[in-house]
Amino acid sequence: MWFYGREVTDLSTQWLLFSYAVAGLAAILLLLVAGARRWYWHGIGLLIGLVAGLLPPFGGPGGNLFYLVTGTLCVFFLIWGAGGPVLRLIRGKSRF
Repeated sequence: MWFYGREVTDLSTQWLLFSYAVAGLAAILLLLVAGARRWYWHGIGLLIGLVAGLLPPFGGPGGNLFYLVTGTLCVFFLIWGAGGPVLRLIRGKSRF
């Protein structure tokens, strides 16, 4: 990864937590703005989040960018997938 013209080989914890927090906030914001979709979309979202979280690196040890992207996708889809039914329960809509 390149940062201000020099190569950075280690990924700091602050960048990792910041990207996960942005992914979580984006998922929550998407739920609040667009609302919950049908139950199967949220089920697919949970499945994508699980697959992204359990995905092994291709062809050897994964680099920092691989873990950053897969972790961010995992956080986003798990929060969005689980947040749909929770949002429906909070808002009092019983049917998907």
